[in-house]
Amino acid sequence: MNGSVRLGRYLDDGTQECHYDIPNSSNFNIGLVGMSGAGKTYTIIQLINAYARMESDVGPVTTFVFDLQGDLGDIEGIPQNKIHNFKFAYSQGNGSINPLRVDPLGGVFIAVRNFTETAKMFNHSLGTRQVADLNLILNELYADFGFDKDDSKTWKNPSPNLLSLLDYVESLIMEVKSGVKQDVYVSASDMLGSTGLYEADINTKEGQAELADFGQRILDLVKARKTGKRKVEWNESRLESLKHTIVNMKDSGLFSGDDVEPQIGMVNRFDLVDLQVKDMLTVIHLLLDRIFNYVQRRKWPFHPKVPRMMIVLDEGKLAKAISKHDLSPLNRIGTEARKYGLGAVLGVQSPDQITDDVRRNCALFMIYPIHPSEYSQAKTKYGLEANQIKRLKAKSDALVYMNTGVFRPVKLFGE
Repeated sequence: MNGSVRLGRYLDDGTQECHYDIPNSSNFNIGLVGMSGAGKTYTIIQLINAYARMESDVGPVTTFVFDLQGDLGDIEGIPQNKIHNFKFAYSQGNGSINPLRVDPLGGVFIAVRNFTETAKMFNHSLGTRQVADLNLILNELYADFGFDKDDSKTWKNPSPNLLSLLDYVESLIMEVKSGVKQDVYVSASDMLGSTGLYEADINTKEGQAELADFGQRILDLVKARKTGKRKVEWNESRLESLKHTIVNMKDSGLFSGDDVEPQIGMVNRFDLVDLQVKDMLTVIHLLLDRIFNYVQRRKWPFHPKVPRMMIVLDEGKLAKAISKHDLSPLNRIGTEARKYGLGAVLGVQSPDQITDDVRRNCALFMIYPIHPSEYSQAKTKYGLEANQIKRLKAKSDALVYMNTGVFRPVKLFGE
């Protein structure tokens, strides 16, 4: 396939076909705006089919489909052996993510920031002090796993997971309750392993001598580290709250130590239908971040003619909810991903559900019938008059805008 996608025939000139010329587009992003039942999903399925038949400079185009409502479970026209399904569910799902994974490109700083954002999405009640505590804890945890935030060679080390983080927080709680520093426990455990106490009979003189010697070494350790290397005074209630959040994340079954492994050159469907909205947001955020980091790490030439990877996300209003700053994954995909060969198809019901950053970076925009209450938004954001939208027929027509052109009415995919 040469990278041209037939969208239909122009209604204002019935002899002229409408083609989306991907190689000559400014980017690979597509925005679809229309109310439920207007025809967005049908268009999305046609686009997925087009990408599945398309060859990029590194092989078949890889597609990531976020299915939030279950209407993309059977993508007509694509054999099931070309679709790889990941089911995210609270039980019996095969989709999971390690939210503590360190990406070799971004390193510890990005890993800490991403997990902090993830925890806040999972538990909106986390306060400023708890978030500050979490940042400190994460930095210490990564250091314990051999990561040096200033040494990129260490960023390829095996990453911790939620169980590691939970153990660390529990050790801090134990430290606060006991009044001694955490490393005393670690050192004491090491000391115990080096003694003969496990085998000795403490009722014998030799055993009592071993016990007395071990006790003295512990006292010496506590005295030597009474001031401690850490200057933080941990708060037990805040630590318990963080522990509660981490336990809930672990128990959800969505955030294990293993990451999903998408299939390159195939349609990867992320089934999020069974998740609550807050968990959908968390998973979408993490997966978008993983995808963007993946294309950044590849040593592919910049600015390919057709996309190497495409993200498909209907109900993009959820994506907007996790795009509150410039470094959010979706905003970065919208503004930076073209040179890496990555693009996104976003379907929303209202014109204001796509961020301005993404809207300004869509080479193809399609407006379907929308609710009359949205006409003013369409006028403000796209310069469309109400009568232009009123003429559109649901599941048949759309106003199509490509690059620097104007919106023109199109009969979609028909002869």
